[in-house]
Amino acid sequence: MAELPTEFNVRVYGLFIHGDSLLVSDELLRGEPFTKLPGGGLEFGESPIECLHREADEELHTKIEVGEHFYSTDEYIQSYFRPWQQVICLYFYCQLQDVNGIKVSEHKMDFDYSITENQESFRWVKLDALKNEEFKFLSDQKAINKLLEKLQ
Repeated sequence: MAELPTEFNVRVYGLFIHGDSLLVSDELLRGEPFTKLPGGGLEFGESPIECLHREADEELHTKIEVGEHFYSTDEYIQSYFRPWQQVICLYFYCQLQDVNGIKVSEHKMDFDYSITENQESFRWVKLDALKNEEFKFLSDQKAINKLLEKLQ
């Protein structure tokens, strides 16, 4: 039997819906490209809401408004990148204060592969074209499923 994780990793993500589209994050981490929802790790001493504001400042370079809680993981999930961690994810509805002020791409995985550093690219995906299997992490897949159910 595999060893159980010895740490928790709390992740906080935003569902940024604008019109008929959802903002997604394409990332290149350790040479592996994947799609996820925007957000990141909760730091000690900050609330989930503060985490979303910090992540928006760092990644989107804009201010956001955090709305109501949407979903929290309700099953055991082992971290994909850190197997010694158990992941707990929180999802909130969010709004961008300046939708046109963020840099987005028209292309999936819009990276410069000649650069070996980690990279991130944002893009809008039409809600009617969302597919949970396009997201790398189980927690994001479940959140997308719940969002699609809610939109029907």
